[in-house]
Amino acid sequence: MNTINAIQCATNIKNTGVCDCPFDPKLIVGKIMIPKNRVLTQAEVDDIQATLEDLVQSAIADRIFPVQGFVAIVDGSEEPTFQTFGYGSQVPVREGKYIWTFQFVNGGVQLSNALRSFNGNSSYAELYIESTNKLIGTSKLDANGQPGLAGVPQEGGYPYTYPWKANDGTNTTQYRTQSVFQPQYVNENIAFVDIPPTTYLLSELEGLQQVNLVVVETDDTLDVVTIKAYDACGEDLYDQFADELEEVSAWVGTQDGADIVHTVAANDTLKGWDITYTSLDLTAGDIWELASPEILAAAPITMPGYASGTVLVPVGS
Repeated sequence: MNTINAIQCATNIKNTGVCDCPFDPKLIVGKIMIPKNRVLTQAEVDDIQATLEDLVQSAIADRIFPVQGFVAIVDGSEEPTFQTFGYGSQVPVREGKYIWTFQFVNGGVQLSNALRSFNGNSSYAELYIESTNKLIGTSKLDANGQPGLAGVPQEGGYPYTYPWKANDGTNTTQYRTQSVFQPQYVNENIAFVDIPPTTYLLSELEGLQQVNLVVVETDDTLDVVTIKAYDACGEDLYDQFADELEEVSAWVGTQDGADIVHTVAANDTLKGWDITYTSLDLTAGDIWELASPEILAAAPITMPGYASGTVLVPVGS
């Protein structure tokens, strides 16, 4: 009961006996950015592989973003602040924040830039992947009032991924991402899941690969736009996915908010896809993108692990 003008003085002193199998966190080798208000229920934790893999493929508002392969950490966490009185006694004033700076190698500039797109985005919290296959987060009540696993909320302005630092001949190019948060989230309110490696390895959870779309040709007379697709490293995806992306359901077009009904055909000459309007007329500013990751992953497309940005039909079309 919450009583007006009453301080809650009850204490929750815990006993200090040591159990046979305490949680002693090892190396943090990755993290998962998850919507801040998302709480994994006990049922979702029970089938953690399906839960995480489904969330990777979810619509952008619900999607999680795994980052694997941390190779080093600089723990710059603040020490607690104490006040020293004139007579020499000290009292704690506040605890310092956790400040973890992780270095990664795999993914290079492309991954670094992807992470920099999250800089200062307060919509996401973080789960941490520990080297003995544990997932570390914070305890939070789910929609039914039951304890669940949530991401650790970040301080304002975080997460933050640094600009890359040059290879100096003795060190590789440095890519670093920093997390800053209050200590109670992984101390008194810690929540973790110990996943048997024989059932699922957290290190195998991968984020979606980015597909960049480019309009290479338009035909106003026939209302046709030809679009090419490249991965984040600039590799042309036509030879790999010519048939998969020849499906009508693989493409979503809108004009002033209205859906564009269309057909699609592979174009071997331009190594792209000819999208022909069967409703509306081709207009500059029309928006095209690939379907949601969930649709791309399913039959008849069967192109799992990809998501695209949008592309505009250029002015003059």
